[in-house]
Amino acid sequence: MKAIIWDFNKTLYNPDTQKLYNGAKELLENCSKRYKQAIVTAALLNPNKRRNLIKKINIEKYFEQIVINIKTPKIFSTLCDQIYCSSKDTYVIGDGYLKEISAGNQLNMKTIWIDRKGTSKLKEKILRLKYWKKISCLSELKTILL
Repeated sequence: MKAIIWDFNKTLYNPDTQKLYNGAKELLENCSKRYKQAIVTAALLNPNKRRNLIKKINIEKYFEQIVINIKTPKIFSTLCDQIYCSSKDTYVIGDGYLKEISAGNQLNMKTIWIDRKGTSKLKEKILRLKYWKKISCLSELKTILL
């Protein structure tokens, strides 16, 4: 694998505490040594505020691209082109199944769903959820990515 497309809100950043989740910055730093990284966030009502937040918490340096847009397969595909990486060599990491994970699946990316709510296996089966890996917190990514 050569690249990671990260979701921002509720994946790296906790809007309830207005801080990065524990270990997020260290994970981004370590991953930046092995992968090209991009971030996608859908703050369409105030994109400048979101971009400034990413700068303020000092993580922009870890990303080759920062995209503020609706998360669609086309956006993810364009991002792969911009960072010169095929979709098959890219991880997508996010908390939103219908946003990040579904879009990544459509492009044959390796999808890692952060399910902090603990969705039941039965619900997953009923909804036919598909993903490469499912985790409950960022610390689980160390063994997967590093």
